[in-house]
Amino acid sequence: MCLRSDHAIVDVPSASAPAAQAPTVDLSALSDGAYTLLDVRESTEATANPIELEAVKNIPLGDLLRQTAEQTLDKTLKYVCVCNVGYRSSVAVTQLNQHGYTAFSLQGGAAAISAPVAAWYQPQFVVVLTTCDPEKATLALSVATASQANGRATAMVCMAEAPLLFRQAGVLDEHGPRASELNIGEPFKAGAVVLAKFGAAGGRIFACKSCVKFHKLSYDKLETVALPMQAPDLVRMSCGAQGTVTFS
Repeated sequence: MCLRSDHAIVDVPSASAPAAQAPTVDLSALSDGAYTLLDVRESTEATANPIELEAVKNIPLGDLLRQTAEQTLDKTLKYVCVCNVGYRSSVAVTQLNQHGYTAFSLQGGAAAISAPVAAWYQPQFVVVLTTCDPEKATLALSVATASQANGRATAMVCMAEAPLLFRQAGVLDEHGPRASELNIGEPFKAGAVVLAKFGAAGGRIFACKSCVKFHKLSYDKLETVALPMQAPDLVRMSCGAQGTVTFS
């Protein structure tokens, strides 16, 4: 498809192509001010439903594509584009990168800014853990960390008993070691080491809301790395992932 303006004709990818090709970042990447955030929705959309982040700049997609083709944007900046769900931002990012800019699409779109992480995060690999068994929990953590370290966005989803692994110190001690206390011996790394590596690489840990409630826990009694999620979130993540594995 071509988009014609007064100054340029811009080739736009077909509707089936750009979302899979455009690189993405999640909301945490915006915290250090390293990116310039571009809202590529129409001005009426941006006015009716503003993005509640500092320094966001609204440039509707058609205008942005024209400016991209004319090379009028600052190439010393790194851009993150956002729209409602991600299609328009993916189109924008694809074009920006093809013209020598550095650009990413915000994973989850505008909804990511206010919705829980589990509502929009789309991992490439999902590791499901349903037990507190130290050996199986260590294996699950190791697999999740290996996946994340190899460049696949990875979610570790704790169901059934597994959320208990992420309880805070002093909470329900009768349930055995916490994830950070796991240490089954060589050749496996200690749980604290694996967790630190997984988190530093950008991995996400989710704890089933119903399972947390079943064990008479609440999220304020869990480690902050354990994010809330529900069964429909797991279904969505699994359907969109390239692979899943379960340890039970």
